[in-house]
Amino acid sequence: MCFASMSGMFQCVYGCILYGGRYVIFRYLQLIQGNGSTAIHFNGGIIDWGATGQPGQPTGVHDHGSIDFREWGSAFWFQNIRMAYYPNLQDNDADLLVGLFKHYVAQLDVQRARCKAWFGHAGIFFAETSYFWGSYTPQDYGCGRVKQKDVANPYIWHHIEGGIELAQLMVRHWHYTMDMDVLEHYTIPWTDEVLRWYDLHYERTSNGTILMLNAKACESYNHCTNPAPQIAGLRMVVQGLLSIPTALLGEARHAFLTNFSAQIPEIPLMLSCQGDTSGGKSARCQVGGGAPRPHVVQIAPCLIGLNSSADAPHARGGFPSKSHTVNREAVETYPIWPYEIRELYSDGNTIGQNTQDYRRCERNSTKLQTHRTQFQCIQFVQKLDMLSVSRWVCTTHRSAISNTNARPQHSTLLIENSRKNEEIINRP
Repeated sequence: MCFASMSGMFQCVYGCILYGGRYVIFRYLQLIQGNGSTAIHFNGGIIDWGATGQPGQPTGVHDHGSIDFREWGSAFWFQNIRMAYYPNLQDNDADLLVGLFKHYVAQLDVQRARCKAWFGHAGIFFAETSYFWGSYTPQDYGCGRVKQKDVANPYIWHHIEGGIELAQLMVRHWHYTMDMDVLEHYTIPWTDEVLRWYDLHYERTSNGTILMLNAKACESYNHCTNPAPQIAGLRMVVQGLLSIPTALLGEARHAFLTNFSAQIPEIPLMLSCQGDTSGGKSARCQVGGGAPRPHVVQIAPCLIGLNSSADAPHARGGFPSKSHTVNREAVETYPIWPYEIRELYSDGNTIGQNTQDYRRCERNSTKLQTHRTQFQCIQFVQKLDMLSVSRWVCTTHRSAISNTNARPQHSTLLIENSRKNEEIINRP
């Protein structure tokens, strides 16, 4: 039982009504708009509600007097769109993911052409924010720019993590459904092009591993070397593809994946103490009550101290300089979720727990806080089996969770069953 008093019983009943009801609403909305030719738009889809009809009196967004107004514009933002789709496998709605796959695979020609024009090699250059046909919006690319590589918007500059994250969703879909049609028409074409980018674009270190110089860690850190999210994503995708029978992949593709797997670098790690991010070198790490504070190992968002492959042996994990920081997201937790590198947080390994406890942002005295635009901590703590803390999030952020007008997909992830999710790609 989850209650020992009338107040406890009320909380349980209220929680069941609130979250159960929102789950039913969310699933209904998914079912009526998830099988179209484009992905479900993150800022309301085809249905929105909650607008006040009074400019300047928003319920979460400035609605400009229209119930149809949607903040953040008309572009598709993958980092937000993905949230609506993660529960699909657990809900036995795997077919709804195909709409998401169809949306982005239809962009392959545009993404290939962009990669060739900007960087001179094959593969695709993924656009985090794009129109449905694959091009950036003018405000992101920058007006008045002609034949210049990448975009002017520092938040979106080189933000390509979504390409590998979509690839891992496709791989998970295969392991859950064994759907040959999706594998042939979506998973293989997409993963081929994503991996081709990483294979051709980056140089190698002296030990033969990929060195991602001047990459980006999601929307937060520009000029980040070997960003943890992409490395974790590459590991998950290649591992998942190699577990598909060779007869279905083809001998040449299987050989490429086997060779490429050995070139994926290690996820960057760093020392930390009490949430410090100096690599254990700050004064508050060295003294505390008259004695040095203990250091812990956690995931780092990037490698620092590299200017070329010759510096690789001396690199260490850490955070880029403030001048390269453009947003506040705990990207170092991506290997925990969505990529679920379980060796970091299972079988007694505390690296994942340390990363959650001492991440640079989204933290308060309870060791769990959510940034208003990146509501993902609930997934992190589920993977770490921090169930008491995840209940605290649901209770503390009830008002934010209930606001479905601005970011309707954020409330949906409360219904994710983490153990089922882990079973998908690890079936015998």
